Amino acid sequence: MQDYSERLEYALVKARGKENTAQAEVFLGANHLLTLRSAVGKILESKVIQDAGIGIRILTKDYGLGFSSTCDLSDKSILDAIEEAIALSKYRKVNTDFSFSFPQKAKRKCTFYDKNLVEAILSYDKINEQVNQMLQDTMDQNPAIKEAAGPTHLVEYSKQIKNTNGVDVSEKGTYWNMEVLAVAESSTDRREGSDSSAGWKISEIDTKSLSKHAADMAVRSLDGKKIEADSYELILSAMSVSTFIGWLAYLTYPQNQERNMPLLKDKIGEQIASTLMTVAHDPLVVPNPVSGAYDDEGVPTQDIKIIEEGIFKEMPLDSFYATQFQTASNGTGYRFQVASGMTVYPGQLYQSEPLPLLPAAYMEDGESTVDEMIATTKNGIFLDFLHYAYVTNGGTGDYTGILRQGSFLIKNGEIIQPIQKCRLMDNILNMAKNIEMVGPSRMAGHWRDMIKVPPVKISNVNIIPY
Repeated sequence: MQDYSERLEYALVKARGKENTAQAEVFLGANHLLTLRSAVGKILESKVIQDAGIGIRILTKDYGLGFSSTCDLSDKSILDAIEEAIALSKYRKVNTDFSFSFPQKAKRKCTFYDKNLVEAILSYDKINEQVNQMLQDTMDQNPAIKEAAGPTHLVEYSKQIKNTNGVDVSEKGTYWNMEVLAVAESSTDRREGSDSSAGWKISEIDTKSLSKHAADMAVRSLDGKKIEADSYELILSAMSVSTFIGWLAYLTYPQNQERNMPLLKDKIGEQIASTLMTVAHDPLVVPNPVSGAYDDEGVPTQDIKIIEEGIFKEMPLDSFYATQFQTASNGTGYRFQVASGMTVYPGQLYQSEPLPLLPAAYMEDGESTVDEMIATTKNGIFLDFLHYAYVTNGGTGDYTGILRQGSFLIKNGEIIQPIQKCRLMDNILNMAKNIEMVGPSRMAGHWRDMIKVPPVKISNVNIIPY
């Protein structure tokens, strides 16, 4: 990957030299990416993307904070971005205690760089062949499978951060994520199945298990029966839990609490979930295209317990929000990943300012297996994938999602049949408090949102049919 260090230094020198600049920060993000998009059993798009850009924050002497970015790294474009950041600083005043980060030496190292993955990006025919084989394996699992699809991304990423306080951080790594979708048809029904995973090393990719799980889910979901509206025991697979935990983490963000999601505002120290639930964040434990020993402000990362044994312990905090709470950043200042076109892929972090985020969230393991969860269930549902789940009311925690694939009725400890499409209508904190069994964690998620989560059993959840 090209070295952009000179461009980073140029931007910082020019930003620092402006008359009204008190502090300046320059973030340079660069990605070398292979992205594949497949449908109807074949690869429709395979492209290599090289992307780099600079994000510039300027704190003025009258405490204005401005931001701008550019992917054109010419002198003129960088100077224009600096001027735009200064101009925008007039419209946002910050606390007089606010400062960009100061140098801190990380106690840990980022070692997630796989040369074999980089080689796979450069010689993309090999990964194309592997994805084609995965699609074919999915189709071959059962005659009922009519389609196979899914995105695959291989990423070589790097970031550099410099500011006028002396921060000078440079990190790089590799990452992959892969998702496969299978479509099964009977004479009267059409259902989907899916599976996903992510990692740092290309040797960790296991397309066989992804294909088998996705196809099996699709076929087993065919010809479901309608169920009655009721409160059911609910077993969520890791795929389903990833969405649930993702939203619970979202509610801990201070920027959301101060706007339209105040459910957990001022709740630190309170029991908000089952004692079986511990949700943490560590980018050196969970594969992610921002993994590293430093966050996107140059602050060392750490293993943070956000929810510990059900107690809300800590919020993610970047430098800006740490100032508001009169404390220090806990190394969770990250920049948004940007969706582009039909394919959602990692990159273009330079386009956004840092915010408190948890891109490497995980829920700690439990000791129960899914089979044990099923065996203890009298009247319940096993859910392998939760679609379009979201919090509908950020003040009360009302939570909903669609059960349209991988949904099975359980009676007296046995799965007896697939069920027709229905909707979950409950409360996210009630669900969290009613978790009674937890299994082993794995990487799972949908599109770019991959986290490490276990299957769980919840004692009662309201489900209504369509």
